[in-house]
Amino acid sequence: MEFRCFSGYGDFYIERFDNTPRLFFSRYPAWGDAEDYLNPGAEFEGTRLLIIDGDGNFFEPLSKKKNVFIDKPVYSALSGTIGLLSFDYGRGLIEMYEYKPGEKEAVILTSLPLEKGGDLINLRIEKEPFTLAKTEIHACLVRFIYPFEKTFELEKNETLFCLDGGRFITSKWIEDPVYREEIITRDLSDGKIISRERGHITEMPDGTVWKTVR
Repeated sequence: MEFRCFSGYGDFYIERFDNTPRLFFSRYPAWGDAEDYLNPGAEFEGTRLLIIDGDGNFFEPLSKKKNVFIDKPVYSALSGTIGLLSFDYGRGLIEMYEYKPGEKEAVILTSLPLEKGGDLINLRIEKEPFTLAKTEIHACLVRFIYPFEKTFELEKNETLFCLDGGRFITSKWIEDPVYREEIITRDLSDGKIISRERGHITEMPDGTVWKTVR
């Protein structure tokens, strides 16, 4: 068995992206979500993010900064780039970036007031393409925030899975009393339902999306 040792990264646990076998990432601290640090006056050491390729090269596309939380990165199989989302509690900003693996730094896509994200729960980068969105589970809403602003009503237990051209796809779970799931495709212009299928939807390690339906 071949072993490789990388010094200076003892605090970093390497994780896989869901949809590529060629890239990995690690964050420290690795615990918590953006909403956990939304505490006025609190001090936070800041997140350090590493992107690692299959050859063992380590990249740091965003500098670690005090009171800045960096969310879990998102890989786009379509563009071959990585979406990054940071929350700067000191300056009151949400910043969204795109990073091309191997480059020195990420490129900023937008900078928004922290208030745009509300309580920050379920605020994340979706794809394709990279889109900042928030699923309001209890209110049964999905809010698209960047690069466009739209809000649509969803059904109970329905959450956003991905975008697909002029459509967006959601997953809904039902228990009455037997548990099952549905895949719902909606029009991105008005939120109306285009199709509904009983089954499951999953993004595979090669970036393709599989639907297992009846």
